[in-house]
Amino acid sequence: MNDAEIEELVDEVRRCERALQQAKNALEVAKRDAAIAACPYREGDLVSGWDRDGTSPGKIDKILFVPSYPYYDLRVLPITDGGKPSRRHRYAYNVLDVKPYEGDE
Repeated sequence: MNDAEIEELVDEVRRCERALQQAKNALEVAKRDAAIAACPYREGDLVSGWDRDGTSPGKIDKILFVPSYPYYDLRVLPITDGGKPSRRHRYAYNVLDVKPYEGDE
């Protein structure tokens, strides 16, 4: 192979790598859109039922895609005794048990 043929192959590799990255980006956008569409809540909402005892308030930090029903998971910031969201997130124990928080904010 001469240098021109090698350069052509290298260019093809680079084109394929760019196309792969674009496809990965599109996949992440589609996952995020699907999770947000499936979730009845929005980021920032106060909810309860996300933890094992089902009573602690938390603020939804992020809605995440999962490939099986209900197609979303929640990353929650627990509300501390001082009424502020914790800096350390937790994941919802069972997203189907989550409900809007109806206590004092």
